[in-house]
Amino acid sequence: METIRRSWASRLIRNPIAIIGAIGSIFVVLANAEPAMDGATHIWQRWTQPAARLETTWQGSWKSRDGFNYALAMQLQVADSGAADGQITWELVATPPGSFLQPRVGAIGIEYVRGRYDRSRGIATITGYKVSDPTLLALDSYKFQIKPDKISFVGMSKHRGGWEAAADGTVIVTEVD
Repeated sequence: METIRRSWASRLIRNPIAIIGAIGSIFVVLANAEPAMDGATHIWQRWTQPAARLETTWQGSWKSRDGFNYALAMQLQVADSGAADGQITWELVATPPGSFLQPRVGAIGIEYVRGRYDRSRGIATITGYKVSDPTLLALDSYKFQIKPDKISFVGMSKHRGGWEAAADGTVIVTEVD
């Protein structure tokens, strides 16, 4: 055994490239140890700690097939379980010609919503349960999905059975402790 160690050591001393390679390897391991440990710690915390609550802010526009156009601003609070609760502030922007709502362009109302938010897919599936002004707003069901850019969304809404309108805009998702 002692002979093997001496043979290995003598070859190492006679070959400076081997020495540089051995020392370089040690430096590479040491240089990457901290980021590797940080990554492992982050993964461990995600597995062992509950997910943070989220606050989401969605802003954009909603357009129906019939020609109604609303601006929307939604605040949605998401529990660690994925349950979502919030409100959408609507502003009537345009109506089809001759609509009974045409004189109310610029009017604002609130729809209260609840449902689910899938964190992994960035999809909010929510339903309205109360409106502040039933003469301006109707209760709908919504499906909003965050695009891969993580700052914009697309969506659609359903009223009385069919998917009748499209929405799009920007979104901000914030973790809350």
